[in-house]
Amino acid sequence: MGLEHFFLCCNSSVTLFRRGVVGRAVPADQGVGGMRWARWQAGALIVLGWAAAASAAGLPEVGRVEGMAPAQRLVVAVIGDYGYCAYQCTHQQAVADLVHSWQPDVIVTTGDNSYDNGLATEVAGDQRPYAADVQAGRFLPIFGNHDWGNRCDPAGLQPSLQYFGMPPAYVAHLGNGLLDLFAVETTCQRLDRSGQPPEQALAYASSVAASRALWKVTAGHHPPYSSGRWGNNPDRAWVILPDIDLFLFGHDHDAEHIAWQGHQFVIAGHGGRNLTPLGQPVAGSLWGDDAVYGAVRLTVTPAELTVEFFAVGGSLQHSFTLRKDPITGKAYLAELTSPQPPWWARQAASTSLVTLWPVGDRYLAKLGRTGRVVPVPRRLVAQKHLPLLSTLLESAVAAGLPAEAWLARLPAELAPANASEHALLQQLYTQLLEMQASGQFGSLWARLLGQAQLLEWRTSP
Repeated sequence: MGLEHFFLCCNSSVTLFRRGVVGRAVPADQGVGGMRWARWQAGALIVLGWAAAASAAGLPEVGRVEGMAPAQRLVVAVIGDYGYCAYQCTHQQAVADLVHSWQPDVIVTTGDNSYDNGLATEVAGDQRPYAADVQAGRFLPIFGNHDWGNRCDPAGLQPSLQYFGMPPAYVAHLGNGLLDLFAVETTCQRLDRSGQPPEQALAYASSVAASRALWKVTAGHHPPYSSGRWGNNPDRAWVILPDIDLFLFGHDHDAEHIAWQGHQFVIAGHGGRNLTPLGQPVAGSLWGDDAVYGAVRLTVTPAELTVEFFAVGGSLQHSFTLRKDPITGKAYLAELTSPQPPWWARQAASTSLVTLWPVGDRYLAKLGRTGRVVPVPRRLVAQKHLPLLSTLLESAVAAGLPAEAWLARLPAELAPANASEHALLQQLYTQLLEMQASGQFGSLWARLLGQAQLLEWRTSP
């Protein structure tokens, strides 16, 4: 069987579904938990084989329900790089206990569900903490390189396909139109050397374009951007589409939130196998942790999508909320809070804490013991816009964008409200730009500025 047969598509006359909370039931003897693919045709149930021909019509579908109003609330647990119970289960079980305490409607993985090589014995043993979820039909796996046996050979993935009864790429319709989850295969599907997208990209884009869900989330294994051990994966950038509200990945064994070019990226690779250190933060990294195991919880309503990073034991580390612009329909970062500082801030805490104190129409911000002070319009602090401001400052400073060009690109909530704010923002940006040019890390300064208010570090009353 060729690799192309792994990416199934369906035409408009075919409805695919599985049993459990995400769709209608099929007979329970069809694969694990009754989760093999099926369709209705002329009233008959027909099982689809893995060698179904691919087309541009879209990815295989799970759980489409017509004629029902979207659910009012959906809780999704996200785990990644977790499967090691065939050998040692302590950390994986602790994460599973955390996840089950939420009573989620569905559990989504970000890949590497079975270590080390996705063998049949490993797959069965590694899923023990989640076996009931798989059986109940509330488990949606993404497949990573270890699930493939660390090679692009369809035979390597076969044990996982047989256990989960799911194809490598699909779209899951959750909550009656509340959320569509696009599960993409990134181990073997990547841009070629000429920059051409892989075979799966067309079906994926078609499914996204056809989606009428209120929220759209893509889940894969290899992140295009990451501050972790394996770093950026630019040959997986084909997964980034403008209509996607949130991206979920694993691969690096850490937790991270990256906001870049209007997109929100979550890395959840801390599900139980082992932890690996985060390095130099990439542009747009708002938060990350490499010290504890944990999971991510999505709480989805028609009005907003909240993302929360939890450590084992239940402590909240970081969270953010997305809402939709009523005019453009695009998701934007509406709220952000970090009870735990990001790894790069903790590493530099002795010299890099930001102090804010009010003076007239501005706050003065001082970076640690450096003595450098920059002004920030008081309105932006009061309206909690520092995180967004710092993200835009960091990327522009790193790129060396001229001050006026940066000011012209500011979104409405950050745009100067008067001449005084314009002068303050111009002064702030120019100082950071000068620091960057002289090797004083103006971009790091900008990033820390956003964290100053989020973590309420030394902020004067």
